[in-house]
Amino acid sequence: MAGSQSDPVRLDPFQTITEVAWASDTLLSITYDWLGSGMRDLDTVTGVGSFEPIGYGYGFDVYDGDKAVVSWGGDTTGYNGSETIDVWGRHVRKYTGSRIISVRCAAHWYPEDQGPAPVALTIDSYTGVKYPDTTGKLKQTFTRTLTITARFDSPQSMATVEFDTIKGTFTAS
Repeated sequence: MAGSQSDPVRLDPFQTITEVAWASDTLLSITYDWLGSGMRDLDTVTGVGSFEPIGYGYGFDVYDGDKAVVSWGGDTTGYNGSETIDVWGRHVRKYTGSRIISVRCAAHWYPEDQGPAPVALTIDSYTGVKYPDTTGKLKQTFTRTLTITARFDSPQSMATVEFDTIKGTFTAS
């Protein structure tokens, strides 16, 4: 059937693409949240597989062509904020050749007079997402709150995650 997952592209009689049915994907969404802490400018450092860590002062989004493999929402420098990093299962698997991807989550305060203060780390995984839309079926969630004492340029570990890019499940430690 044209326009289905088995035949993802529908063409009209003139060979013009009229419809594309993208296969669904998995997504790992990581949110660092310091709402209510009274602190400003938490710098997040997230390492995905062998990619350079992303976050302020580190690397930025990783792309495979025009598709994000790993995307960071940007640096939130205000008081009581949050930052989110998305890891796209299909794209990271294609880019790395690995089904299971290790994700390292860490953070530190900037400037150096900030903290200590609590930061909530929430990790959600979804199935049935269609890039670039992050809406899908919530598969799993994990939340941990830690007091971050680390200052600029010495990130404090918050969690290590092993993400199954096909099943959309993960383990966190």
